[in-house]
Amino acid sequence: MATHKSAMKRNKQNIKKNTRNRTAKSEMRTVIKEVREAAVSGKTEDLQKKFKAAQKLIASAASKGVIASTTGARYVSRLATLVGKTVSKTK
Repeated sequence: MATHKSAMKRNKQNIKKNTRNRTAKSEMRTVIKEVREAAVSGKTEDLQKKFKAAQKLIASAASKGVIASTTGARYVSRLATLVGKTVSKTK
């Protein structure tokens, strides 16, 4: 346990940041999962809406430093490929 005043403050800050980051990452994973499930179901309108929402959340997490920007780009790229394949199959 921290005994110095500055160490106690740092502990509090770490707990806050950890909670915020965990929440953002969890939301991001949930949205990604929803996009994948929508791709399996084949509903293109719903899929495209969810993909847009996922893109926004991933970019937000990357800009906040929750995930690396390259990781965010990779997630978006893979989801875009999935959406593209699903949309082209249904046409």
